[in-house]
Amino acid sequence: MSSATSNIRSALAKAFVDGAFFTSDKIAWENVAFTPPSATAWAKFTYVPSEPSAATLGTNGHDEVTGFVQIDLNFPDGLGDKPASDKYEAIRSLFKIGSRFTYGGYTVSVQSCGRSQGRNVDGYYRVAVTVFFNSRIQR
Repeated sequence: MSSATSNIRSALAKAFVDGAFFTSDKIAWENVAFTPPSATAWAKFTYVPSEPSAATLGTNGHDEVTGFVQIDLNFPDGLGDKPASDKYEAIRSLFKIGSRFTYGGYTVSVQSCGRSQGRNVDGYYRVAVTVFFNSRIQR
């Protein structure tokens, strides 16, 4: 991952962590060992960038990076959908359309934030929150 795309990911991850939706031991990150806690809520954060496209021309131009982060909210089965819905609303208020987050000199703009329907997975009620973003990087 280039420094630019790493900084884009970091801007979004830092915003999520700073939002204090979950303590650090209850967040699963990509390619990091994680054991889901028993009988308590946790989240998984996944960064999915698209291939950059030309935003401006020339060798000193800018490329646009788009993509999304998916935040899987996991709540123990049997609690109903309210805890997941409440957590989604809190996350949506942070990642509202037009929000901007900066890290390492790169600014990321939120294009949309939405959620999936809930489903039961491995003893948890899961709702996937998807945050679409864009950012420009120097070529």
